[in-house]
Amino acid sequence: MVRRYGYDAEGNLRAVSDGQGRDFRLTYDAESRITSWTDRNGGWYRYTYDERHRVTAGRGADGFLDCSLTYDDAARVNTYRNSLGRTTTYRFDERLQLVRVTDPLGASTHREWDENGRLVSWTDPLGRTTRQVFDAAGHLIEVVRPDLSSVRAEYDEAGRTRRLTDPDGSFWSYTYDERGNRLTVTDPSGATTRHRYDALGRPLSVTDALGHTRHIETDPAGLPLALTDPEGRTTRARRDSFGRVTAVTDPTGATDRFGWTVEGLASWRSFPDGATEAWSWDGEGNLASHTARNGAVTTYEFTHFHQPTSRTTPDGRRYTFAYDTELNLTGVHNADGRTWEYAYDDANRMMRETDFNGRTLTYTHDAAGQRTSWTNGAGQTTDVTVDLLGRPRQYRTADEVTTYEYDSAGSLLRAANRDTTVERTYDSMGRTLTETVNGRTTTYTYDALGRRISRRTPSGITSTWTYEATGHPQTLSGTGSRLRFDYDTAHREIRRTLGAEAVLHQSWDGSGRLTGQSVTTPGRAGGDAGGELLQHRTYEYDPDGALREIDELLGESRRFDVDPVGRLTAVRTADREERYGYDRAGNLVTSSPYDGTAEPQPHHVDGTRLHRAGRTTYAYDGQGRLIRKTVRLLSGGRRTSQYGWSAEDRLVRTVAPDGSEWRYTYDPDGRRVGKQRLGTGGDVLEETTFSWDGTRLAEQIETDGTVTTWDYAPGSYRPVAQTVSGGRERPAVNRGGSDPGDTDARFYAIVTDLVGTPTELVSADGRIVWHRRFTAWGQPTGTPTPGPEADCPLRFPGQYADAETGWNYNYFRYYDPETARYVSADPLGLAPDPNDYAYVTNPLLLLDPLGLIRIRGQRGRWERDPNSPVQAHNRDTEYPGSYRQSTHDAMTAAWTDEGIAQGGTPLRPTGQLDPQGRQIMERIPRSELTWRNSAGEIIPSNQLTYEHLTPVVDHWNQTGYRSDRATRNDFYNDPDNMEPMTRSENSRGGALMDATYRQDVDPTLYSCS
Repeated sequence: MVRRYGYDAEGNLRAVSDGQGRDFRLTYDAESRITSWTDRNGGWYRYTYDERHRVTAGRGADGFLDCSLTYDDAARVNTYRNSLGRTTTYRFDERLQLVRVTDPLGASTHREWDENGRLVSWTDPLGRTTRQVFDAAGHLIEVVRPDLSSVRAEYDEAGRTRRLTDPDGSFWSYTYDERGNRLTVTDPSGATTRHRYDALGRPLSVTDALGHTRHIETDPAGLPLALTDPEGRTTRARRDSFGRVTAVTDPTGATDRFGWTVEGLASWRSFPDGATEAWSWDGEGNLASHTARNGAVTTYEFTHFHQPTSRTTPDGRRYTFAYDTELNLTGVHNADGRTWEYAYDDANRMMRETDFNGRTLTYTHDAAGQRTSWTNGAGQTTDVTVDLLGRPRQYRTADEVTTYEYDSAGSLLRAANRDTTVERTYDSMGRTLTETVNGRTTTYTYDALGRRISRRTPSGITSTWTYEATGHPQTLSGTGSRLRFDYDTAHREIRRTLGAEAVLHQSWDGSGRLTGQSVTTPGRAGGDAGGELLQHRTYEYDPDGALREIDELLGESRRFDVDPVGRLTAVRTADREERYGYDRAGNLVTSSPYDGTAEPQPHHVDGTRLHRAGRTTYAYDGQGRLIRKTVRLLSGGRRTSQYGWSAEDRLVRTVAPDGSEWRYTYDPDGRRVGKQRLGTGGDVLEETTFSWDGTRLAEQIETDGTVTTWDYAPGSYRPVAQTVSGGRERPAVNRGGSDPGDTDARFYAIVTDLVGTPTELVSADGRIVWHRRFTAWGQPTGTPTPGPEADCPLRFPGQYADAETGWNYNYFRYYDPETARYVSADPLGLAPDPNDYAYVTNPLLLLDPLGLIRIRGQRGRWERDPNSPVQAHNRDTEYPGSYRQSTHDAMTAAWTDEGIAQGGTPLRPTGQLDPQGRQIMERIPRSELTWRNSAGEIIPSNQLTYEHLTPVVDHWNQTGYRSDRATRNDFYNDPDNMEPMTRSENSRGGALMDATYRQDVDPTLYSCS
């Protein structure tokens, strides 16, 4: 049984039972009005009505979402008072269309409707108006934004979108077949993607703008069963009778299997190596537990309206969450007994938070809810000014002003602060063509699919990429050298030709994990005869997937221990041991020297801040930023370093123990663009200038003219090449970007580990000229080998080593490898991690390229492009947005006079004959049909819309929000669960039904990685 429905004698739905017999119950009064519901976890809500059947009060368990409603019929004003006593008013016009909403702080939003009940404008509390324009058929043809820019749409005779034009004039165009299937999509650059379908409208293939075709095999329901890439490699899926994927087999034959609950929730997954992970759910579809591959269990508890109340990690640490009765999060209690508190204004906007260490941040907002200022724990205030579209135009602090300018498409054209001016140009797709920072220009070109094909840095170093038909990188060329990438049938890189004199070979297991790397001279593959083996590294994993051992030719064998939550606890070699211990708040509290010569050093931590480690003490400002580090020497003396910070939490000044002073500058995006060593009079003695490729460091120019340039694997923070040119004995480079004549440039291929940390530099003549020697947390353990010919300052992905501090610059923060933690709090607060100073739990498998949030490494595989826009996943993005032609056919057959009369989809003759002399028929346009609702009333064609019935809402809330697109689309297009009605009656979000749509999607389906 999937669902069972129970009714009373009056036909009222009394209970909905799930597959385990758990009931969602409803009660009614004598007039069949719902008086209460009780969910499967025991949560409940009750309703009170007046004599006109209007809800006058709502009562929730423990007071959650209690409310009262009053109605002023004469003034057409309704008032809603929430559980905290805050009032929102709603004013309606004579047609009972909502025209004004006033929030508890008195800010009003106004709406305007046309004679057909269509929303034509809304004005926010700041007076910014957005307008909508419709054509005679009721199609939305233009949206005019507050700055008078507009987005326009054109439709074909069947009401399908034919063209979308952006504010800058660029447009997307679409064509369709006679069944309504989309045939082509042409983007603003003119690149066209083509789609083919079978006679039943099921997809057959997709051909990209370069002519590469992917073929699709589907089941009778149109759900994909096999996908064959342009090179003939096929990935296959199996599905159960509900259309859910039960197995996926990649081109190598490796199979992942999936199990589901009766309700359609993920139950378990087995990997090709036999390991499994599992999930369990409570009666309302909330995640109750997750069992990892190693058997470690994380449990969750929830309270009213799906709000989580606790999370218990596999090592027994318990975090609890508190809320006010309006479901605002008011406190997070950690396993160490500390609380992170949040406070809100009457409009439920956060106005204050106090962290585990007592640091308080405050926020102000304008009437439209936009943040206008924030003050950090050190008392530094940032004021923000926004434009008519809500984009920041200015940030102002006590020390500097940062300004922003945009083009008509919303792309950032120019940004400037005290030290830096950034200017950008774009193509019609919004891709960056040039970026000029203080006169230094980086240029980019792209192919028809939007892939980067070339980059020229400010020093004149050009790199060029080519790609396979599958989209994977094929070659990287530049500075007289060339890398070539080769893959197995599962698209895993197995061979990289490092110029003419060296080759990197890689091997993988059935679960897609990197198991071996060998650097050889040509003619040798792994252990085969012929050629010289320069480096060999193997990776071994436990059955649960944890990394067990790394063994390498140039280094030593290292074995790793982890605790139940995956934190690194020990690294063992033949002659030394690193040991690490943690407290209940996740702080690293003991660590041993890398050479194993002494007992582990105790760390004194208060809250989440480190105050003492061995003979070193640390002091912080009110914002929690490290401002002083003092090392007590064995002689009794002290070595003190001092640090200064801006209001944006950027390190701007360092004074070393020897008195040397360093200054750091940043662009408006927060990227560090320069560092300078200053003399006693403030004159610059030494300077390094940095250039960027999005959020990745692309180039540095040093005082002596030495230029170092880096290239990364597309879509990742994994460096693949380093080029060095110029210097004291080489031609100097023009910092303005003139061609250096790179005949003298030295090229090095970069070999990286599982997460993308550089491990070796390989010269163009086939020598390993640099080899990484660091502890597990990145602390140097000696001079890099084999010698000083070359160095690589890149550390963990996204990090750059600063010799003057011993820290690694990590974009938004600085990481200290000596203490394995950041020196300032995470700007994102608690969202990424319960410990706001911690680095990742295991740097061998996880990375944090921006100093913000950890992501899982791809075990040596290509990763998502870090510079592409972040994709949101919620009901707006994941819920299907259009109906199939078959759905329209079924609706016209069931709900129009013409369809009922014809007994099917209403057709009319075209006046043309086919080769057999028969009349060719065509569908009667929906706008010309006579539509009726469930009450038999005629629906004007320009007001026609479809309303989903409650089962569709239930499906989304219980199953659809965490299912795949195909499954959601099938249910969305089920004509048995929808009916036609006017737009003004349509209950967007299910608001007029017993249930409403939840707006989130299952977080286990989408992640930052």
